[in-house]
Amino acid sequence: MQVRQFNELEAARRAYTFLTSTPLAPPLANMPTTFTQQVQALGATISQIDTEASAQTAATGAITDKVAATNEAAKELHSSHLSPIKKVAKLLVQGSTGGSLSPSFADSITVPNAQNHAALLSASTATAQLVTPYIDLFTARGLPTDFLDQLSAQATVLSQSMQASGVAKTTRASTTTELKQLFQELRSTMHVLEIGVTKACKADRANGPTTMTAWKNAKTIRKTATPTDIPFTPPAVVPTPTPASASTSASTPTGTSTITAITPSNTTVPTPSDTSATSSSQGAAHA
Repeated sequence: MQVRQFNELEAARRAYTFLTSTPLAPPLANMPTTFTQQVQALGATISQIDTEASAQTAATGAITDKVAATNEAAKELHSSHLSPIKKVAKLLVQGSTGGSLSPSFADSITVPNAQNHAALLSASTATAQLVTPYIDLFTARGLPTDFLDQLSAQATVLSQSMQASGVAKTTRASTTTELKQLFQELRSTMHVLEIGVTKACKADRANGPTTMTAWKNAKTIRKTATPTDIPFTPPAVVPTPTPASASTSASTPTGTSTITAITPSNTTVPTPSDTSATSSSQGAAHA
């Protein structure tokens, strides 16, 4: 998750906490059902972002691990399998001591750069086909009797590592795209809520100014993070608010200070993610 997204999510989380507090600040206690539904939509979007951000972080870590494993497998295939076969092939060409194969045979065995993983796999397959008729000659020069089996096994390790790395990259790309869409939904919902809160506060001259100030403080996006990519720590589950019942609102005596909240009092309200976790995230990949 990028810094901009992280800060935006924390602002939305504060806004959600404000809109589901107990009791709700006047004049927000008796908002229409459509407003309550938007608050619920905000909570649901925050939960979805939490899930996708967690998956993105896991995929980022998997990419790092799989790429390292792929590079190690490629180096092993290059230095411990293809290179020794190439060296023995040069010893077997005509003109060498005891050589009987044509010079073109050794030239046909290629050893690509260890960083070219696809070429290494192709070279492994081609080498096995070229060498199979002359296994005895190669083993007579010191290679293990199962050197082609070892070559095939290491090529399989490299192939599987490449596939696993590809899956992790695809997952990260998918979660990044999904997060982009979710943040668009988050901004749209926040915009609707902003309109509703502003309208209600303007209509209540007594309580409106104080409530509006508190709302602005909650929803303001603060620059609280500095790394370019924030590893995600899932917070508490976002509660699903329920609208105040008409009977409760009607039974509240005029002038009393008790106001029915959108969220039941025993529901856990999400808190901002542990900012200490963000400091350990420097160097992570961009979303």
